[in-house]
Amino acid sequence: MPVPTGPFSGGWCACWPQTRGFASSSTSALAARSYLAISHLPRDVHGDELTETFNRLNRQVSESVVLRPQAEATRFFDGLDLVEPGVVQLPQWRPDSGTEGAHQLPMWVGVARKP
Repeated sequence: MPVPTGPFSGGWCACWPQTRGFASSSTSALAARSYLAISHLPRDVHGDELTETFNRLNRQVSESVVLRPQAEATRFFDGLDLVEPGVVQLPQWRPDSGTEGAHQLPMWVGVARKP
């Protein structure tokens, strides 16, 4: 029986190996034919502005937020079958007709299926 998986964002963990390990253990626990959806703050969209904002925030909180480029966010789906259109900015993920010119949000999103 498929088990629902809640939202997950790798941005909370500053250390890539720890984050990658969490993602791997989460996907290994998924039942076959289950789906995993991930959103992540980008380093390569509005990078300088977001980096400055989160650098200031990180100095004030105990947990650090990490921005990652699209390629690094895509690796959370290693071993899974990415659903088209892959890891893209939110308005590009299955846009409704007429929303093609929507404001680009600074977030990578993707959905993948476990074989």
